[in-house]
Amino acid sequence: MNYVQSVGGVMEMNDLTEYEPEWRDPLSIDYKGLTIYESPPNTQGITTLMILKLLEELNVSANAWSRSRIETYLGIYRIAYELRDSYIGDPRFVDVPINKLLDPEFLVSTYKSRVSKQLSGSGDTTYFVVVDREGNIVSAIQSLYQHFGSLVTEPRYGITLNNRASDFSMDGPNALMPRKRPLHTLSTVVITKDGEPKYALGTSGAHFRPQQHTLFITNIVDYGLSPPVEAIDAPRFLWDRKSLIIEEGYEVAGLTEPHQVIRYPGRTGVASVASFLNNGRKLLYADIRGDGLALGQ
Repeated sequence: MNYVQSVGGVMEMNDLTEYEPEWRDPLSIDYKGLTIYESPPNTQGITTLMILKLLEELNVSANAWSRSRIETYLGIYRIAYELRDSYIGDPRFVDVPINKLLDPEFLVSTYKSRVSKQLSGSGDTTYFVVVDREGNIVSAIQSLYQHFGSLVTEPRYGITLNNRASDFSMDGPNALMPRKRPLHTLSTVVITKDGEPKYALGTSGAHFRPQQHTLFITNIVDYGLSPPVEAIDAPRFLWDRKSLIIEEGYEVAGLTEPHQVIRYPGRTGVASVASFLNNGRKLLYADIRGDGLALGQ
């Protein structure tokens, strides 16, 4: 703590000694026969669920690699992120209206809303999934947030501090307050069918994560890409609230939204996934975009 304070930080020892971890129930929705579990607030996990709800309610149908898919998803992303920023914060300090945010009628009625804040896709995040012999699943994610976090490394133990506090604001659900946690981007997914596990997945990507999760899930459920390899390796498109980043492979002729097409595979997050096969076996896969590795015993 002495070092942190010497470089202008305000952290004190009791900020650590008085911390208590929480055991929280996940949020879930049904999506076309599957149950999708996401991380609860103060994470942005509910954003994925709002997007999927809108996709199902609007009965979205578009070719997997078409401009139409990009444009339709983009309209849904806009409303989901607007609602995220308007309502999601630390549930110990703000009332997060979960039922309202997952109500199809409410979501559809606000579908035409728009926002223009910038997202950030850079970061320093690691995701991993572990499945034991009994089928217990750990879908875990940790992050310093942006590259090298706060850029402050405690010299004695070599611990680099994150910069999650950068997501506080001066008003709204994430207004700065003592002992309050801001909305953060870390979330993971577990998917079941009829109560049995089907997939556990996650990715690096910061604010892009709900979009990435949506692409992985809809690639499997709506577009029939084989899980996990094709669904994870497929080209991606991501929106940073200024423009679209689109990996090679999509039809973009006539796309009026600001965009750039990048080489495939590009820097669009590094995913890992566990897939539970019908024969009782488990298939693990690590994204070609990173240096992850799938290991089994």
